[in-house]
Amino acid sequence: MASFIQDLRLGFRLLVRQRGFAAVAVLVLAFGIGANTAVFTLVDALVLKPRPGVPDAELAGVYSRDRTQPDGYRSFSYPNYADLRDRNLFASLTGHTFSLVGLSEGDQTRRIFVNIATANFFDTFGVRLIRGRTFTAAEELPGADVPVTILSYNAWQRLGGGDDVIGRTVKLNARDFTVIGVAPRGFGGSMVLVSPELWLPTGVYDSLANDFVRDDAAGTMRERRHHTLILVARLKPGATMTSVTPALQAAGAQLEQAFPGDNQNQELSLAPLARLSVSTSPQTDGELGVLAMLLFSMSGLVLLVASFNLANMLLARGNARRKEFALRLALGGSRVRIVRQLLTESIALSLAGGVLATFVAWWAMRLLATSLAPRLPVVIDLNTAPDLRILLMTVAFCLVSAVVFGLGPAWRHARTDALPELREQAGEGARRGRSRLTARHALVMGQLALSLVALTAAGLFVRAALESAAADPGFTFARGIVANVDPTLAGRSRQEAEQFYVRALGRLRQLPGVESASFGSMMPFGEFTESRSVQRAGRQLAPGDATASMGYGSGADAKKVEGLVDSLWTIAGSDYFRTLGLNVLAGREFSAAEEVGSTGARVAIIDETLAKALFGRENPLDQMVQYSERRGTESVQLRVVGVVAPSRHQLLERAMQSHIYTPYGQDFRSSMHLHLRTSATAGEAEAAMLPAVRRELLAVEPALPILSLETRPMYRDRNFVLWTLGAGANMFLTFGALALFMSVIGVYGVKAYIVARRTREIGIRMALGATGGDVARLVMREGVLLTAAGIVVGVGLSVLAGGAIRSMLFGDSRFDAPVVLGAAVTLTAAALLASWLPARRATRIAPTVALRTE
Repeated sequence: MASFIQDLRLGFRLLVRQRGFAAVAVLVLAFGIGANTAVFTLVDALVLKPRPGVPDAELAGVYSRDRTQPDGYRSFSYPNYADLRDRNLFASLTGHTFSLVGLSEGDQTRRIFVNIATANFFDTFGVRLIRGRTFTAAEELPGADVPVTILSYNAWQRLGGGDDVIGRTVKLNARDFTVIGVAPRGFGGSMVLVSPELWLPTGVYDSLANDFVRDDAAGTMRERRHHTLILVARLKPGATMTSVTPALQAAGAQLEQAFPGDNQNQELSLAPLARLSVSTSPQTDGELGVLAMLLFSMSGLVLLVASFNLANMLLARGNARRKEFALRLALGGSRVRIVRQLLTESIALSLAGGVLATFVAWWAMRLLATSLAPRLPVVIDLNTAPDLRILLMTVAFCLVSAVVFGLGPAWRHARTDALPELREQAGEGARRGRSRLTARHALVMGQLALSLVALTAAGLFVRAALESAAADPGFTFARGIVANVDPTLAGRSRQEAEQFYVRALGRLRQLPGVESASFGSMMPFGEFTESRSVQRAGRQLAPGDATASMGYGSGADAKKVEGLVDSLWTIAGSDYFRTLGLNVLAGREFSAAEEVGSTGARVAIIDETLAKALFGRENPLDQMVQYSERRGTESVQLRVVGVVAPSRHQLLERAMQSHIYTPYGQDFRSSMHLHLRTSATAGEAEAAMLPAVRRELLAVEPALPILSLETRPMYRDRNFVLWTLGAGANMFLTFGALALFMSVIGVYGVKAYIVARRTREIGIRMALGATGGDVARLVMREGVLLTAAGIVVGVGLSVLAGGAIRSMLFGDSRFDAPVVLGAAVTLTAAALLASWLPARRATRIAPTVALRTE
């Protein structure tokens, strides 16, 4: 240990003397190691770090599935949950669900996710509150409606983080809720990295739950037919999911026998609790693993390129120390001692780079968390401060990189022949025979190949981001104004909300510059998705065949039942399609009467995609379609009165989905998107109309929560998927640019080193009549061959890596020739420029000076 410390001190002294070399090396390592530390910080939070509380192995999700339907999972009713809890099968069993509420902050209202949970929620996860108390059994009972809340750690910080928070109130949906507790930092319940802002007791569910959580649920929470809870169990000490399953299945059979109307064909099961799952069906962390592999692959490429670059620098630096190594060997030193000394110097370099890398990673993660926060209605709980796990991994990255870039040069320099080296004059090592392929050449080729892979990945993400930014859902995003409002978040009833929309549309349609105005429950490229499984009328629906569903951030899930077509469902007003610029191909739009009330027979407008799927070449007008809103209920039948052009709902939608539209007068949603088609010809003119639109809305309802008000281009640009692709493109571009820069430096370093060693040879050639062009071609020839070899290897690797990335982004793994070719051309041009600069320098060497060079 004493000798290692001595070597380390000597290494730091040498680096201090060679400040220029040390500064460049530390900077290269800071980016290489920093990229890996940042990626590990994110992957650790997503995949590796245990949840607060009991170990994950003690937690399990409880699921209810219709045995006649392979994917027929559903949530639990509160009575079913209470029956299972009271059977004492688990150490603890909790139920929870999510809802969207309006949180008032001064004059502004934000829409946030809250977790509505039973009283034993925190106990089940083994978490103790850092302030206050948990919910009581009385507050849990359906219909109790006691307005209390527990804050997440981040919500507590937003309120100042003081000890006096207990007893304060927060306003949800225009109603005061008393704060009774604060959750610990990092706790998100069944989720990691993200957290609801607030927890509420199940007793307030009936007065607070919105359309999102009530979907596919009838009645109130106290009714057995109202399925809304997701169950999480903590196993008893020594129990496993396998050992508990028979008793759970027996309990399910008893529930089916006792309550056949609601529990017919339902079987219960357990599954591990996924880290980001809030689903009613079992989920896995496979997608998180794929994301982690992709991120580590790219950051690992950057670290490899940085290490290859450092290896080249150390080879060049070691050539200047050949006399030193020869003297040490001549004086009795061992080669092992030299290797150890050089490796220790490499470790010193890596540790210095690791210190700077820690700050690079911290800054990158802080930037990520800050940019994500305004785009999601949940809290991003990413602790950017480096903890012991992150610091240990950073040290590991330092040691690995030190071995990668330090071992080869150290071993090569330790093999120095002492006697010949001492006989030579300084610089005469250049007269030794030169091999066609040196270690420096191989390292540069490796840098070029890996850099091409990084550039290809960056190109694919950039392409996806550009295509998404230019995408449209079938109508123009270049014009129009959209506002998202929800009167019920201000405590208004359904009747009051309906009256608000009628009055608001009347005022907006009279606003100067507005050509037409309407509203719709869903927004293309939006956060929420609602669907119906639709079929031609007349077929008997099997239990669970056609059901309604609502989701956050995704399209309809294809159930692949014969005769059924999963279709996105939008509730719309009159003039909706004209306002959006979506062509009506046959039939008509909804009438003004259908916008404000039921006109008798239910009607629908379908898009061309659904029309072809249901009716083929038949005329769909006046045909009847049907769907079931809830399992076990009568089907809803609608007459088709119009057919509109197809449209997209998601940016990366791989296949055009079907759409069905129904009028607002026959279906209600509290949250709606108001659409305005204007006569403005420029985005700036439309943006100038936004204050007037806000005034008109507040004139109708002064307490109205205006959740968003923007032009359509503004709405598109803040889309979360678009941001994700843009963030991915920026991140991978950064990786690619770093790899490209370091590869170019590597090519330049090799060629500059070769020119320096061959200065005397170049002088002789020029003295014998060689021209500057001859010398430039001599130097460039090796650079071209080096670049070509690296590009060939890189293209093969890029095809493999690009296929995997394309499969993730576009749904296919075809060879993307334009992206690979563009990356190859960019890298080739940069590498040839790096070769040309030393070649140009060689042509300016004066023969008389070169001949005197030792």
